[in-house]
Amino acid sequence: MITLKTVPTVFAFFTLLALLPISSLSAEPQESNLTAFTTGSIAGKVTDEAGTGIDQIYVTLYSSSSSVTILQTVKTGSDGSYVLSDLAEGSYKIQFHGIRYQTVYLEEWYNDKSGFDTAEAVTVTASSLAVTNIDAELALGGSITGRVTDEAGNGIADVSIYAYNSSSWITTYKGHVHTESDGSYTIPGLPNGSYKLSFDGSNYANEWYPNSCTFAQAYAVAVTAPQTTSNIDAVLSAGGNIAGRVTDKEGKGIEGIDVAAVEAVTGDWGGSVRTDSEGYYTLSHLFTGTYRIEFSAGRVNAETGTNYIGTYYNDKKGFFISDPVSVVAPETSSNINAVLGVGGSISGRVTDSEGQGISSVDVSVYDSSSYSRYGAIVERSGTDTEGNYMVRGVPTGPHKVQFNTYIKNFDNDNNYANAWYSGGRSFADADIVQVTAPDTVTSGVDAVLTDGGSVSGTVTDKFGHGIADIFVYAYADGSSPLGYGFTDLDGKYTIPGLPEGSYAILFDSFTRNVIGGDRCIDEWYSDKIDFFHADSVTVIAPKITTSGIDAVLQRTGNALVPILQLLLL
Repeated sequence: MITLKTVPTVFAFFTLLALLPISSLSAEPQESNLTAFTTGSIAGKVTDEAGTGIDQIYVTLYSSSSSVTILQTVKTGSDGSYVLSDLAEGSYKIQFHGIRYQTVYLEEWYNDKSGFDTAEAVTVTASSLAVTNIDAELALGGSITGRVTDEAGNGIADVSIYAYNSSSWITTYKGHVHTESDGSYTIPGLPNGSYKLSFDGSNYANEWYPNSCTFAQAYAVAVTAPQTTSNIDAVLSAGGNIAGRVTDKEGKGIEGIDVAAVEAVTGDWGGSVRTDSEGYYTLSHLFTGTYRIEFSAGRVNAETGTNYIGTYYNDKKGFFISDPVSVVAPETSSNINAVLGVGGSISGRVTDSEGQGISSVDVSVYDSSSYSRYGAIVERSGTDTEGNYMVRGVPTGPHKVQFNTYIKNFDNDNNYANAWYSGGRSFADADIVQVTAPDTVTSGVDAVLTDGGSVSGTVTDKFGHGIADIFVYAYADGSSPLGYGFTDLDGKYTIPGLPEGSYAILFDSFTRNVIGGDRCIDEWYSDKIDFFHADSVTVIAPKITTSGIDAVLQRTGNALVPILQLLLL
């Protein structure tokens, strides 16, 4: 994925996931290395609603204190029975589910609960080491079926189809299947609700149902379990193309540069490719429209040790000032070229208070003259297993460096506090880091991170309905946020990794306005218009959560608001 350094936060968030050098950033929890000798067990049976045992259901064990680390997973036998063995004394929570996106059954947690937070704990004690009758009865989910064809009516095989909750595109999709050889598909195991479907064919323009370019424009498909919603079909077209070449200043093609297209008005992702051995690229299967193009060197620099400086078309430094490129399908817009210069590097090490290296910290470099919560990142990288990092391809000049722990905290249940170099809480008080190109390394830009506190709450509308995809920022001063979170389907959020102190909290609907088509009015806590009037929220570290920092946002309609207009609000 490409470093979209000045487009909405959603793109920066997913880019952060792609660039951090860690083994897994999946939403799936991690297997534990627990090896202590233990003798307890939990046993039970998984059946359908008729009481028949279900074979090959996954039974997954967690500590009651954390949903991040999997302690043990087993599968049910042919009669639906299972045993979780070699357990220490303690309190556990148990999840029951089939193979993701293939099972017809709905997952649940013990005892007939929908999630970790509400699941009943199962206790193993010295006097009751063998716990039995921890059973589950799984209900059938609903399904969506249809067929995907080309414009001539021929079925298209191997099209990826994703079903998202209609309230949120940021949250993980609820179903994912591929079409059969005749173009037919079935998405099984869906809970009651409404879904928006995307169709991703490798040789066709991607679309949302029905024949829409964006999540916001897509229709919601209703599902009532255990029934089937049929005839959700799609007709895919070939789309248009953007082609060009990326070279160095001597005219030699550069291999491995990431080239990305983003729709200029809606912010919709058009796709990305890497340049070939001669520097040529073609972005294919694009809808008719206007796009902005980024040429990112972050990945090839990390792979090859080069220091190419990324750019936007036509030799512009930012997304919004780049020259737009028009596409009229099925034609090709040619000669969209780029010439990349060579920059310097910034390196350092990120450790905890005991000197141990911290992996998977996002290190972002900003131009020292400006900051935007929507981007303005010059380049970024991530720390390795020893806490070391190097950000390559940084232009000559003064910069500021931020150490962001959101993904580290999210993925590993940590609470490291974010920081700016060296030790500042905001962009305004961060130290300057001078870089000289070409190929000069500015070293020793280190950070020591301590455990922070957290802020949590719920964002709703006036009727009490949770609002998804709201980004929530914590500002120590008016210049830059020190941490952020985003709301889930219930409107709940947590901002982890905040140093002790006072903050103003911003509830920002920018991303939702663009991709969700349901515009909300931003506000500061508590119902204030700006940073200077916001109520102060006190954070206590380490690992204390300041809860109940809620907001009620005003919905203003479903019209899609162009990105540039939103930036002026």
